[in-house]
Amino acid sequence: MRISLNQKPSSSRDFGFQTAWDSTGARVTSIQPGSPAEMCQLQVRDEVLTVNGLPVEQMSYEQWKSSLEEALQKGSLVMDVRRHGLNSESSLHCVFV
Repeated sequence: MRISLNQKPSSSRDFGFQTAWDSTGARVTSIQPGSPAEMCQLQVRDEVLTVNGLPVEQMSYEQWKSSLEEALQKGSLVMDVRRHGLNSESSLHCVFV
């Protein structure tokens, strides 16, 4: 599933989710109520496969953090996620101002 989160560039607000990262990838551990992540239906336990086209499994932790920081500065984050072991072809696009 592809999730696209967009908000004002360099917003003081983050995208509204936390992850646990390890060498195999990142998994969503929490979603802030009312956040862009919640509005785009990101869910706890979703596995993040790519961030803005870059495979998470090939990233170091520093690259992962840098990718998320860059997305916040640009105001755009596109992630491919696998939900509960199933990889769906659906796409969700959410814009917040």
